[in-house]
Amino acid sequence: MTRKAKRRWLIGLAVVLGGAVLFWFLSAPAPEDSEKIPDVAPALSMPGLDGKAVALADFRGKVVLLDFWATWCEPCVEELPDLVALQKKYKARGFTVVGVAADLQGAKVVAPFARAHGINYPVLISGGDVPESYPVPGFPTAFLIGKDGKIAARYLGGQTADDFGRDIEAALAR
Repeated sequence: MTRKAKRRWLIGLAVVLGGAVLFWFLSAPAPEDSEKIPDVAPALSMPGLDGKAVALADFRGKVVLLDFWATWCEPCVEELPDLVALQKKYKARGFTVVGVAADLQGAKVVAPFARAHGINYPVLISGGDVPESYPVPGFPTAFLIGKDGKIAARYLGGQTADDFGRDIEAALAR
């Protein structure tokens, strides 16, 4: 085989392999499509900022926005003012945000961070782990849980008060 023919053959092979990889990548399901989101919010109990155990069951009968986040996560930090505003706006109507901080250093980092950012809702400390029962592909990830304990929505990535607000209103009306 001549050098020119060998080069054409290698280019053709690269094009075919590249096309196959592209086809595989585009046809693979997105992670959020392949994850099973539970119908009912799984049980959850973790220490709060004061070290005392807080359980999701403590909020039964309320609409809860369960927010998985971390202090080092930029989109999480950008979302905090909206979460604080939602807590103020809807608290009297039976709503609460519950934050789950996934920081390895725990309360010694999260507590001063929460004070500095004016967090006005319960924050649980996960110690860096996220419960397997909650499909959290990255931070922030939030779950809106209705008064009946069923998961009404999951939010991937940073959201605004308006993004959450429509769903919160609907959940409070049920």
